[in-house]
Amino acid sequence: MFRRSVPLCCVVVLVALSGCLGTLVDADAGATTIPTAASEREGYVAGNETRVPFRIPVGGGGVGGEVTVTGHLAGHSRTVAADRTAALLLVTTPDVRIAGASVNPLRGATDPNAVRAGLALAGRARTLGGVENVTDLREQSVRNVTFLGTTAPLTTYAGVVETDAGRADVRVHAASVEHEGDVVVAVSVHPATMDERDAVSRMLAAAEYRTV
Repeated sequence: MFRRSVPLCCVVVLVALSGCLGTLVDADAGATTIPTAASEREGYVAGNETRVPFRIPVGGGGVGGEVTVTGHLAGHSRTVAADRTAALLLVTTPDVRIAGASVNPLRGATDPNAVRAGLALAGRARTLGGVENVTDLREQSVRNVTFLGTTAPLTTYAGVVETDAGRADVRVHAASVEHEGDVVVAVSVHPATMDERDAVSRMLAAAEYRTV
């Protein structure tokens, strides 16, 4: 783990906000994981799984409410040296709809702002340890992958993370799909000296979803 912790970046603004006028919906997500055999083939081990509650504000102008949902997070990691760890996080959240429109901020979100904002959720969940800020995200490439039976773009970013030893270059990969009423996002982060795109692609192709 970059020294003592794995820098995890996930995806989206999932912060608890106040000032809304009541709870409109309560919803729980299913769970998305990588089978042990598939992750071990790539040298990864499973970390913690956890369920994280959060609220999504809806409405505006002083009139509205909030959606209370529970998401599922599952982490996997591969360590090849003291300062060379790759982390993969799967985030499953309900695709809640109000008046026919989705209010889930994860839906289709893999842009740099969403990746940075997701650090808040990763920090709360502590699925694979501590979180460090990734900055200066720059899109490098996009490739199509199979994720829960759906073809989805896997976007790769270059970035910088602050570690105990100083600044280090990292790579971040993000993909998002909709599946059985949930939004599922995968985010991988690792030192730039590692190339995990093929491993991440194969693990996403093997990902499994279950109703909880």
